[in-house]
Amino acid sequence: MSAVFFIALHDFRATASTLSRQCHDYDEMLIMTGGKVHVRTNKRSFSANAGDIIFYQSGQEHEERSDPSEPMECLHLCFKWNDRPKLLQLKLRDSAGGMRAAAEKLASTRDDSSMHGLRIRTYLLLGLLGEYLRLCGPREDPLIIAAHRFILKHAEEPFTLD
Repeated sequence: MSAVFFIALHDFRATASTLSRQCHDYDEMLIMTGGKVHVRTNKRSFSANAGDIIFYQSGQEHEERSDPSEPMECLHLCFKWNDRPKLLQLKLRDSAGGMRAAAEKLASTRDDSSMHGLRIRTYLLLGLLGEYLRLCGPREDPLIIAAHRFILKHAEEPFTLD
């Protein structure tokens, strides 16, 4: 089983437009619930909106600028993931809302300081990270899917090179 340690989960709403350049010794996940944020890392710049997920690996420098007309709102998750895959997407879309729902379930347990609460948070975090990995997975090109369907449909027909 993966070595994952829950640190904190906060509901965050930006009050300042720019958050200083940051770098942490833990992983961070921002599950955007509203507004807009502009992100800059050493390698790229992008914007994120409600429904987007931003994942900062530990040690990754980043700077966030909240859009003043649409202040950033997110669930901010901090954790240690010791054996995470090396190359994960910095930003992805949670189009079905599964990650947001899992994070909200995780948030509902944050006040339970018992050993049972800790176990529940750990398992919910593992599920959340599993969904993240699934969403990061390779996507089939529509042309490849169509070609595959065509081949299956016509597999019994004679093959010619005319």
